[in-house]
Amino acid sequence: MVDEKRVLVMRDPVTGKIRPLTAEELKTFVPANEEARQIAQEQARTLPDSFFKTLNPEEEKQFVDWAHEHFEVDTPPNNLWHPVVRREWAMLQEKAEQLKKEGYPGGKPFTG
Repeated sequence: MVDEKRVLVMRDPVTGKIRPLTAEELKTFVPANEEARQIAQEQARTLPDSFFKTLNPEEEKQFVDWAHEHFEVDTPPNNLWHPVVRREWAMLQEKAEQLKKEGYPGGKPFTG
């Protein structure tokens, strides 16, 4: 599946969450068209998850909180951000898409 942010994503078979394809998955990815091929090349330039620090639970919560504080609908995450932030960003985008389908303009519920 190719989303508008130019990141190839899939539904994780274990967690059921939408997430970007990993570097290993991109190696075996067969693009359906030229656009998907270009996106795969672009995404392959993302640092592998193993490059990043393994976070303890407190740090992971801080990274998740940061993603929530800085999330902007339809804005792609930076490929150099920690995988925890990128995964949370993808989850937030999925929620925003669902809210759009439910009639919330901009993918955000009204606050008041």
